[in-house]
Amino acid sequence: MSISDRTGRVLTTHKLQALFDSGRNKDILSRRELAVHMASTGEKISFYAIEAWFKHTNSNYAIARESLHPSIQSYAIPRRRWHTIIQLFSISADELSMTDEDFLTWCFQNKTKPPAPRHRLFVCYDKKDQESVSADLDWLADQGYETVSHYERSSDQAVLRQAIIDCSALIWFLPAAPVASDDHLKIIDLALDTHSPILIIKLDESRQPPTRFVRQPWLVRNSDDQKAYHNSLVEVLENLCQPSGVQDQKPQNVVSMRPSIAVLPVQNLSDRADNDMLADGLTEDLITQLSRMPEFHVISKSTMDSYRHNHPTHTTIHQQLGVRYMLESSIRQSGQTIRITTQLVDALSGMGLWSERFRRQQAEIFSVQDDITLHICAHLEPKLRQTNIQQYANLPDLEAWQIWQQGFYQMFVDAPSPVPVESLKLFEQALEVDPQYALAHAGIATALAIGMLWGGSPPSAYPKAKHHAEIAFKLLPENSAVLFSTAMITFIENKPLTIPLDFLSRAVDLEPSNVVYQASLGYLEAMTGSAAAGVSRCKMAIELSPMDAREPFICYTLSNAMIADGDYEAALTTMARSQLFSSVDWNWIMGGFAEMQLGNKDAALQSLKQAVKVGARSFNFYQMSIIHKLWPQAPTEDKEAFLGLFAEAGIT
Repeated sequence: MSISDRTGRVLTTHKLQALFDSGRNKDILSRRELAVHMASTGEKISFYAIEAWFKHTNSNYAIARESLHPSIQSYAIPRRRWHTIIQLFSISADELSMTDEDFLTWCFQNKTKPPAPRHRLFVCYDKKDQESVSADLDWLADQGYETVSHYERSSDQAVLRQAIIDCSALIWFLPAAPVASDDHLKIIDLALDTHSPILIIKLDESRQPPTRFVRQPWLVRNSDDQKAYHNSLVEVLENLCQPSGVQDQKPQNVVSMRPSIAVLPVQNLSDRADNDMLADGLTEDLITQLSRMPEFHVISKSTMDSYRHNHPTHTTIHQQLGVRYMLESSIRQSGQTIRITTQLVDALSGMGLWSERFRRQQAEIFSVQDDITLHICAHLEPKLRQTNIQQYANLPDLEAWQIWQQGFYQMFVDAPSPVPVESLKLFEQALEVDPQYALAHAGIATALAIGMLWGGSPPSAYPKAKHHAEIAFKLLPENSAVLFSTAMITFIENKPLTIPLDFLSRAVDLEPSNVVYQASLGYLEAMTGSAAAGVSRCKMAIELSPMDAREPFICYTLSNAMIADGDYEAALTTMARSQLFSSVDWNWIMGGFAEMQLGNKDAALQSLKQAVKVGARSFNFYQMSIIHKLWPQAPTEDKEAFLGLFAEAGIT
């Protein structure tokens, strides 16, 4: 039965937006503010998770779900989040039984303050120009814009940065004086670093835009014709404040149906010539690393070198190269600190899809280059895949690789199912499109192996998993996803762990920015005697892609590695970050062993009883795994003492 056929109370994205717009909670007028207030109540949630509800993408907190109203794209918000939202907006659960339209009407009839402002604008101007600026600020307020002046903010850069990020755009009333103040230039730099849209309003017609701008900013001259000036200003503002996202249309004239991307030559914005070498090396490494990712079409470096001495627009890149995405990066250096800013841009619309800034000490230039490349690719890879999944999610002519991407991503996000049923369905669908598609065969093998590890698939699933893994390996033996599936199959077999370790090592060599592969390899390193190295690798996986939707999975592997390393308190703390794994028996077995090693026998017993509640397996299965495969650094007598609690917990 589809969601649209269900009756009863449902909290949808349209209803949540209605709560924002009606201002029922005067402190919560945006998704970012909602995340802050939910977190203050003890909810573990991020702004990115709430964004995912509205964008219909997968994340830790939002799973793929059917639209309640396909014509208007309204989606159900995960039920476990309702209680907090209902409390924050002071509504009753019964009111959620209304339709979206009726709920919107009800909200505005019962609102506690006027609707949220049209847009929030960060305004920068000299105090001496306040008289001439005040008329513009009054006019903006009349048009429904909220303006925030930096004079009302702390001079602390962190506060200013957050204020700029929270606004739709920055308006700089360019002073009539020959030189702008250092205070203003610092604010402009912050806006450039965060890729915030910037609008310049010239108070003196003779002034030119400052040279520190890399790209041509939006520019409006404050002329004597106030009507014409205001008309042009509102037009620019509405274009400038458009929310970023992916257009719901299929790209035309692309070079490939695969996600195609052009890496623009990295710009050296400092006056140091030695950074030219770093910029060139970083460009080449980014192209090489992205080319390693399965199914990505990356424009060659020789082609991109032709854009070295100019900065093409997204339209030029799309028209000349036919790519869907472009990656822009720049380098600045202050003292021994190198700052690299990078942005993923939709070449079709020009919208920024993702941006990040990295700071590193120069120290040794080549290690900086490798470090930055790895981090950028680790951030970029899931964003490209999520964006592409969303872009094509509703098209009838899905290709096999698009379906596989969605299935593979879904296996490691949200609460783990005992069997990744939805992923299996997607992989089977991909095989219907292309029966010889190696990645679909690999996906089926991986999903079934995960089901066997997490207790949802019986041992009888092994022959099917093995069969698909062998087909995938014959078709595409040197593909990272295929090597990962082979590692998963050999892991559940009664073979030395060095065998899956070898397959995973090769997968990581091919795709080092994949945090799932890195975390899994760290786990195996810890289980084969290199506990410290395993812990370090799992931590690196988290650092590579912070706030990644797959963080609970990575923390699950990190907890195991910490137990192998004898750091039991840290393991228990880390397990709290993988609470979504509470439905997996091994989560409680791990916690029980850590508690036992800390001398907390009662806590260990309670943990084992929780394993029974979620579906414990036979004592022989746990005995074989704990004695022969897990935590090799722990003494055998400690493991046997722990196993002695199993009968008391009900595991026989």
